[in-house]
Amino acid sequence: MPAEIFTNLKINKMKKIFIITIMSVLLSCDKEDIQTTVQYTLTVSASEGGTISTEGGTYDEGTEVTITATPSEGYFFAGWEGNDSTSESLNITLNSNQTLQALFEIISPDPIIGVWYGSGSFTNAFDVLIDFETTLTYVGSGSATNESTFTGDFNQDGVTQTNNTTTPFLWENTSPDPGFDSLSYTYKNTTTNSLTGVVNISNFVWDFAEDYNSAVTTTEAGVINNWTRR
Repeated sequence: MPAEIFTNLKINKMKKIFIITIMSVLLSCDKEDIQTTVQYTLTVSASEGGTISTEGGTYDEGTEVTITATPSEGYFFAGWEGNDSTSESLNITLNSNQTLQALFEIISPDPIIGVWYGSGSFTNAFDVLIDFETTLTYVGSGSATNESTFTGDFNQDGVTQTNNTTTPFLWENTSPDPGFDSLSYTYKNTTTNSLTGVVNISNFVWDFAEDYNSAVTTTEAGVINNWTRR
């Protein structure tokens, strides 16, 4: 046999041995050694009235993603469509494809904002009958300023005196709130006698008319006073 032919046969034989060896190695590999990365899609959107920190994307299985919903001015965060969480910040672990929407709603206008005028009388904690005229300016978010003139026998010495006060106060159930529909509110008003320094705290319950243009207050002593909004 010529040397050239013998050499070619030898080379071909070596090629076959190499290919068979490679195939044997591949076939001997356990299927568990071949790992496949699983990925899932997260889709996040926001309704009108707010923004979200991420719109999602494609993530490896088990990836933790934090999404934050931020309401715009005049709106409040109302929850998530696609998740039961009520928190503005949502942490999720991707084990499936997920679609979420942050929900926002308009904050109802506070219907009792304005300037209120009232007059009447009440019995204070010292059982003294006090006449009053007051202008209450309510600016919203539970905050108001009460400018009042009180007339009565503060020192219980038979001498009628006048006490002008300007006091801030907060409604106990502040407003506006997402579901403002109450016609009854309570506030605590603190007054200090300018002559004696005695501090008096009175609770007043406000019951508003349905148009919120008038109200009736009831004191702890049961005295009823009428208010109108200017």
